[in-house]
Amino acid sequence: MQVAVIIYLGQVQPFKDRGYERMETFNEITTLLLVYFLAIFTDWVPSRDTHFDVGWVFCCIVIFNIVVHMVVMWRNICRAARVWHHNYKLSKKLIPEKTLATIAKEKEREEELEEEV
Repeated sequence: MQVAVIIYLGQVQPFKDRGYERMETFNEITTLLLVYFLAIFTDWVPSRDTHFDVGWVFCCIVIFNIVVHMVVMWRNICRAARVWHHNYKLSKKLIPEKTLATIAKEKEREEELEEEV
């Protein structure tokens, strides 16, 4: 099932943002890899040392997944904070009666007038 989802994500590309597609594909591949590791923890592999070693690899994969998600999350938070700060600085520089919406409308009107000429 996981392989079908990975193929679907690669072929159809259902998300508008490429970053979401990459993260979803990364999640599916990580899940598929971890599910394959689960077979080692059954009684088919009798060695407890093997269970112990593979358990550490399993934990490292999970931690790597968490770290990647945290890095992406913090990057998005920093970008949003930067945009918010930029907009805040712009709002302080503007005349109180003018807002960003009115300035955008004025720019659109100027562009329309330039296109007519």
